[in-house]
Amino acid sequence: MRLFSRKRKASLQILTSSRANDFPRKMVVQESKLLALPDEILVHIVSFLNLGEDTGSPGGLLETRLTCSNLKALADPFLYESYQILQGEKSERLAVLLARDERRATWLRSVLVSTKYDDDRGLEHFPSYLRAMRNLRRLILETPDCNSKSPDDRVKWVQLQKQYELIFQQSSVAVPLEDRLLPMLEECTLHFVDDTVSLYPLTKYSSIFLHPTLKSLTLSCACTDMAGKILKDHRHLKRSTALEHVHFEECDFDADSLEILLKFPKALKSLRLSEGVRYSDDFGSRHSRLHGNLNPGTLSHALTKSVGHSLETLSLSLGFQRSRGQSINAPGRSLDLSGLVNLKRLEISMTTLGLLITRPKCDHQTYRRLPLSLETIRVFTIPMLILRGKPPVPFQSCLFKDKTTHGLPNLKHLIYCYEYQAPRGRSSFGLIQHRGEDAVTRIINQSKDNVKDINDRNYHIYKRNGIRVTVENEVTPPGFIPPYLHNEEKPTRGIMWDTAEPTFNALCIEDRSNQAARAALFNRNATTNEMGDLFDDGGGVEGFVDAQNARRTAASDDEDEVNGVEEDEDEGSNPLALMHLAPQAQELFELLVMQPGQPFQL
Repeated sequence: MRLFSRKRKASLQILTSSRANDFPRKMVVQESKLLALPDEILVHIVSFLNLGEDTGSPGGLLETRLTCSNLKALADPFLYESYQILQGEKSERLAVLLARDERRATWLRSVLVSTKYDDDRGLEHFPSYLRAMRNLRRLILETPDCNSKSPDDRVKWVQLQKQYELIFQQSSVAVPLEDRLLPMLEECTLHFVDDTVSLYPLTKYSSIFLHPTLKSLTLSCACTDMAGKILKDHRHLKRSTALEHVHFEECDFDADSLEILLKFPKALKSLRLSEGVRYSDDFGSRHSRLHGNLNPGTLSHALTKSVGHSLETLSLSLGFQRSRGQSINAPGRSLDLSGLVNLKRLEISMTTLGLLITRPKCDHQTYRRLPLSLETIRVFTIPMLILRGKPPVPFQSCLFKDKTTHGLPNLKHLIYCYEYQAPRGRSSFGLIQHRGEDAVTRIINQSKDNVKDINDRNYHIYKRNGIRVTVENEVTPPGFIPPYLHNEEKPTRGIMWDTAEPTFNALCIEDRSNQAARAALFNRNATTNEMGDLFDDGGGVEGFVDAQNARRTAASDDEDEVNGVEEDEDEGSNPLALMHLAPQAQELFELLVMQPGQPFQL
């Protein structure tokens, strides 16, 4: 049966074709403007993304690689940029990842290996993966503490370290460029162990000093061994590496072998030497040091010959100390750093500082021991927990008042770092068991206040002579000693006082009027009219303090000595040293905030 006539069918075809032209049914796909960017820009954008696990940020790296194949190819290298092996299963997981895609070994930029002693499964295969990481920049290899283990229990770890040493030998500057392993390495940290003693000899693991691109090297619990053994076949390669920063932590040094090691870098800029003073000097025991305390005279000579013209930062923590009554000018009994002509920053422990200055009276001869270029001095491990008296102040005020005479014309910044152990659990203080944690905490807080008081009184001396003084406090965790491995609790550091923000809390007075009276104690010549005018004008305590600072700036040197460090140290040993302020304080309080005749206790 014919439903439509031919004429009717023709009209329908015309109508359908006209509608198809007016409303095209083909969907137009528009390409993403982001993917139109060059790959270099896309890689830079992806580099700001992360997994969001450690930083707390939303991440976005995983989401980006799931968007499309192009972004996945750009994001995958960043996904495998860093890898940490903290358990043995992580090493096994790395083997699976590299087996699926061999390119992932070249994507790695940072690798950390730090496992527990009894969790090392799969680590025996890690050196083979390390050989394939040609773009690795940062490498941290930490062998667990084995000092309490017998030699038989250390064998597996020593064998693993020997495989690392073979890799470093094939990475040295003596190997042709096309055959080198780890050709892009820039930062390396090694914490190894020995098969018998506590400090491993660098004779077995010294090839890392010949790496051509390495810039930063940290070694802990090492012994530099004898000069005749270390790198004796590579002495002709001196001044051939790019090493700029070397850190020895808890090590045993020989001055001659140290000099040999420091001559391989072209221009070493930063050096940190920390002697393993916690190890005994009983030669032959498992925990003994081969060389003992490093002589400061031979050390000074070795540093001058090896890095005298390149070193800019030096940190020293030595075990050598002068005996009581021994002259600092005796041969080999002091440090002579004057040969380090470009040294800008010196960090030195409180005990080692005794090899540079004399106490309690300054001999004004630091110009013979310190370079003229020095700008910053940081003194660390100053004891904070003082049961009697006050914590020590490293330098006397004569150093601030006459920097040129003391050989420090460019000195700009002094940093004092006071150290104490966190008062929890069993502490090395020996006080918690007898007095309790609360009592120890009160002693620490009182010591902090004493340190602030000392610097409050010397604030005008610092400002007048253009020296910034920063006071830090470092809290060390109980039960841990350097070197601090990755999985161990580490010290925390904070700033207690700075010349940029003086506290002026010498008497701990809280209210406004008493704060003004306390400020007046720093200058006994202040008048009540001056104080009243300042408060009436709205200057408050800040205005009064500024005025007193100006007055103190114009004061004489004799008056400075009254508020100087030397007098403050005397006050720390004499509880009645502040009694000479009592009459002025009594009169001041009677005029400002109290009725005449009322008692006042300082």
